[in-house]
Amino acid sequence: MKLHPFEGVMRVEKMERYIECFVEPISSLLKKGKNFVEMCTTLYPAFYNQEKLQDAIKEGVQKVTKFRILLDRKVDIYTLKKDVSWIFDLQDKYSYTLEIAKASDDIEHWILVDEKYFRIEAKDKQKRVNVLRTLQIENTPYIIAKEYMRQFDIWWNNAEEVSL
Repeated sequence: MKLHPFEGVMRVEKMERYIECFVEPISSLLKKGKNFVEMCTTLYPAFYNQEKLQDAIKEGVQKVTKFRILLDRKVDIYTLKKDVSWIFDLQDKYSYTLEIAKASDDIEHWILVDEKYFRIEAKDKQKRVNVLRTLQIENTPYIIAKEYMRQFDIWWNNAEEVSL
């Protein structure tokens, strides 16, 4: 579903696909960042180790002033540090830009880029493996972005910093 294909007007796209189909939309979303990126995620290795996504994250970290990744509280940090070591290497290299923390609360998975671009993930009701349902919004109204930023900050302030 797409609404309002005009410049500057909110555009919404609803997607339900296998996880591999989201590499392109997420890569494109991350590359739009000019100021900041805030992600709530598990950093699922089979997904985030794909070259196109790695490149988008690396490019984003080098381009924005702040790139924050809030990990789901259920992830095993030690396993992640082995399975997606490149992102922790990136954190070491760009520690002034890239911050990673592990949530202490249950979180929703989403990406917010520059208060303008937003992607939220919903759990698949049928519990199919590797199927995601998402809503992607461009030109997000500020009042919506502000609420998501506020919630992210609440989770972030309660999270535990992850470092090498």
